[in-house]
Amino acid sequence: MIEHLTTAATQIPVSIHRARAHLRVDLADDDVEIYNAIKDATKAAEEYTGRAFCDQVWTAYYDHFPEILCVLRRPIVSIDSVKYIDIDGNQQTVSSANYRTDLYHGRIVPAYGTSWPNTRSVINSVEVAYTAGYGTNQSPVGVIPNDIQHLILLMVADWMEHKEPTIVGTTVRAIPGIAGVKALLDLNRVYAI
Repeated sequence: MIEHLTTAATQIPVSIHRARAHLRVDLADDDVEIYNAIKDATKAAEEYTGRAFCDQVWTAYYDHFPEILCVLRRPIVSIDSVKYIDIDGNQQTVSSANYRTDLYHGRIVPAYGTSWPNTRSVINSVEVAYTAGYGTNQSPVGVIPNDIQHLILLMVADWMEHKEPTIVGTTVRAIPGIAGVKALLDLNRVYAI
């Protein structure tokens, strides 16, 4: 299975205002840098945890129908479509009445008394489009769990404070907060079934 981001989120999971308050920055002079740090922290945290913080559309590709179709990103808002290439080479859409979904675990199975249709033996013959995220793109802040917002704020604060990866000629010490970020990332990580 291969997954591809089809439509990226149009919002960020932490407001610039909240990030400024966390960083104790009063002026809007650094807003572009703060915004970019939030986007980068979000991308890194989403990749590590397997979650989508703001709504985004993903497409998962399979070479055939397995017994259970599993999609990776959580939380899943909806399964938008299940399509396949039939044995004649035409793309078909499976009716949503013919499958059941477990949005919590990201599983899709044939409805009782049905089975998956036969597919042509080609790569990516099955595709599942789905939406994942904690809230609508219009207003994700407030819907996204506070611990996820907090870990993004910790990452942004660390990046704003330590803009270079290495400081030469000083004593090496652990950066406070990084252990907390790792703990929050691990707490929210999605593991495959």
